[in-house]
Amino acid sequence: VLVRRANLSDVDVLNSICKSWEDKIISEGEPFPESYIKNCILYGDLPPVKETDLSKYALMVITESEQAIGFFDLYHGYPQQHCVWISIFVIAKKYRQKHYGQKVISSIIRQIAENGFKCSGISVSLKNWRALRFWSKNGFSRIGGIYGDKDNLPGACAFVRLYNDLDNIKN
Repeated sequence: VLVRRANLSDVDVLNSICKSWEDKIISEGEPFPESYIKNCILYGDLPPVKETDLSKYALMVITESEQAIGFFDLYHGYPQQHCVWISIFVIAKKYRQKHYGQKVISSIIRQIAENGFKCSGISVSLKNWRALRFWSKNGFSRIGGIYGDKDNLPGACAFVRLYNDLDNIKN
């Protein structure tokens, strides 16, 4: 499994990976916008705070035998300066449950720790049980807050912010 920075030639294949995430509409209430990947490559999916910096953002492609099988992004310095935020992590449906995600997350966490960051964070829909299990199994066990709708009504959406504190990661 290799990881590389996304470029405009990846838009179509990454859009098809987006479409393979069937639970997105169930868990978040809407599909990916058609322009999502292209906008991430050109402008980043930057945190909702003042003074964000595109140079701290990267959309990355996960490949196996040169075939794109997933993608994720990173923002260095959010929500605190010592943290790296993962705002999206998707593995194509036919490659799920083959430990690709676990291998990539393990590598990301190791590299983040080696670069002096103290934690990594992600926001997960409370309706996305598969993702909640995956992230907690991969060390994202500290809850930083729950955000979104207050009641579990049809169409409601809420997220939990999870952190992996990197104190125990060996360089």
